[in-house]
Amino acid sequence: INLMTAYKVDKRSRTANNNSDSYEFNSANKLFVANELEVRQCMLNFFGEELESLNFRENPSAARDYINGWVSRITKNHINDLIPLDGISQATKLVLANAAYFKGVWSSKFPVERTKKEIFYVSESHQTFTTFIKQKGTFRYMVSEELGAQVLELPYKGNDISMFILLPPYSMKGGVKNIIDNLTPERLAAVVEENYMTREVVVEIPKFTIERSLHLREVLENIGAGALFNETTDFSTLTEHKGIIFDDAVHKAKIQVDEEGTVAAAATAIFGFRSSRPAEPTRFVANFPFVYVIYERP
Repeated sequence: INLMTAYKVDKRSRTANNNSDSYEFNSANKLFVANELEVRQCMLNFFGEELESLNFRENPSAARDYINGWVSRITKNHINDLIPLDGISQATKLVLANAAYFKGVWSSKFPVERTKKEIFYVSESHQTFTTFIKQKGTFRYMVSEELGAQVLELPYKGNDISMFILLPPYSMKGGVKNIIDNLTPERLAAVVEENYMTREVVVEIPKFTIERSLHLREVLENIGAGALFNETTDFSTLTEHKGIIFDDAVHKAKIQVDEEGTVAAAATAIFGFRSSRPAEPTRFVANFPFVYVIYERP
C-alpha cells in the first residue's frame, strides 16, 4: 500500500510542477488489458486511470494503433510506433506501457550567434562536421578519477533537473566504455549529489537528436525481473485468470539538445585539473564521444 500511495503522490506532484514555466515533464503509465479478463475491483478502485480494456482478440491491429496513439500523445508526437507491427496478436492479454516527455530550458541559454559548424571526432579515423553550441558561464564542474572523466552540470530552468555530461580524456581509448563500465549507482550518486564547486567554464557541446529502440526482455531478466515472462508468473492480484505472461518489453527514447534546452555528441580535454580557483576559464569541449545523464533531484 505504501508503494501505491507513493506512486499517487509522485503523480500529483508532477502534475503540479507542470503548471509552472520552468520545465515540462510528463510521465504516464497504462496497463491495457484484454477485455475478456475480469480485473479485480480493488485494482480498478486504486488504478482506474491506469487500466484500460482493449479487444486484442478481434482486432489486434486496431489495438496496436490505439496504444501507439496514446504514447504519441503523451510524448507530444516525439515517440511514434512504439509497438512494432508484430507486437500484438489475437493471443495478447496484457500490454504495459510507459511514456515520458521532458522539455527543459537551460538556466543559462547558449547564444544562437555563437553556434557554428566544427569537427566532431567520432573516432581516431572518422570525423564529421556538426553544429556546436557555445557559451562561457559559471557552472558546477569536477574531475572524477573513479570514472576517468570531466563532469559538467548544465541545469535546466527551475534547477530541479540537470544534464550531466561526462567527458573522458581524448587520448583515452575506450573512454566512453570505461565510464559506463564504472558508472555504478554509488558513483552516479556521488556525481549528481556532491556539492562540488562552481567555476567559470567555456562550454562547447554538439547539438544533437538521438532516437533509439531497445528490447528490454534480456535486460529485465539480467536484473532479476525475468519472472514476468514465465508461465509461473502470479498475476492473481490483478485478475483470477491463469496463464498470463508478458512476451516482450520494448523501450524507445528520443532526446534533442539545442541552444534553448533539451526536448525528453583534435581537441584537448583538460583532465585532472585540481586548482581551487583557476585564473583562466576551464575549457569543456565535447567534440568527441561522451556520456550524458538527465537527473531529477528528489
